[in-house]
Amino acid sequence: LFDLGKYGLAEITASSAVLSRDNSDGVTPDINPDSRRISLGAEWSATQLLPGGFVLEPFADVRGDYYDLDPAASGQGDASRVVASVGSKLSWPLARKGKSVDVLIEPTILGAWGVSDANNDAVPNEDSQLFEFDESRLFESNGFGNFDLYEGDGRLSVGVTATAQVKGGPAFHALAGRRWRSEADDAFDVASNLDGTSSDWVGSFAADFGRRLKIETRLRLDSNTFKLDRIDARVSTAISRLTASARYFRVDEDIRVDFDVPDEGIDFRAGLQITNRVSMNYRQLTDFTENRDLRRTIGIAYEDDCSRFELFYSRSEVEDRTLGNADTVGFRFTLATIGGVGTN
Repeated sequence: LFDLGKYGLAEITASSAVLSRDNSDGVTPDINPDSRRISLGAEWSATQLLPGGFVLEPFADVRGDYYDLDPAASGQGDASRVVASVGSKLSWPLARKGKSVDVLIEPTILGAWGVSDANNDAVPNEDSQLFEFDESRLFESNGFGNFDLYEGDGRLSVGVTATAQVKGGPAFHALAGRRWRSEADDAFDVASNLDGTSSDWVGSFAADFGRRLKIETRLRLDSNTFKLDRIDARVSTAISRLTASARYFRVDEDIRVDFDVPDEGIDFRAGLQITNRVSMNYRQLTDFTENRDLRRTIGIAYEDDCSRFELFYSRSEVEDRTLGNADTVGFRFTLATIGGVGTN
């Protein structure tokens, strides 16, 4: 990172990925071959306060990618590309302080232009297969947060953010918006929400009532009919020594690739603090579409300021190629700020 003072901020990044697959079992299809990638990029951004309270944030980025590929699968031994974009974000934060409620409303618009035909058919798509453009990327230059797919050409995002803070009480936050593109890209499927020249409406809502109740909801609405195509809602609470959360999700079949049924279920988690160091936890992931529990886990953990040790029993009913139902007894040991190890 480089602080350029009144000229903004600059950043240089490097990334590499090496993927090797063993298909000797004769069952796993060789869909994605071995690959090696190295990327080098640079970004620049600045912030300017304009008359009337407008905030202007110009930006530019450039990145080079090189892929070493398996010629037998991709048809060529390597692939390279340079992607770049330039644009600006303009927002108008409007604040109102009240006797009991403070309100902030911020309409925002982003415009950017990047290189065309950035997605090479020879480049294997490893890190963007399940990526979906949502409100978290609404005001980002590249709608994809990963490397293998890149959003080029012209794009325009429009949205509004609203926040309300009750003094001494709850806080509410909402965001909604949509994205338009100058050209369609065949590399983006309907699940990515970047197919065609316009995205669906995306948004989120959160309400924070303190430890006893927090609500978070993320939505995707059809751009024409406003039909609810995706919802991801989470409710959490903490009462005395008990913590619990329930996350309900539903993805409509209209935005699922190669599926004619929705993906729907609930992920429930609970924890009980037995002592200051010892706790018990439980998790259950239920699939409503297939009417079965995909995973149930119960464990006991010891935790201090430096580490955490957990013993758990897990029952999985997930079926994936050669993997079937499984019962597991295992452990996890984690050192704070360093990382952890455990059974696989």
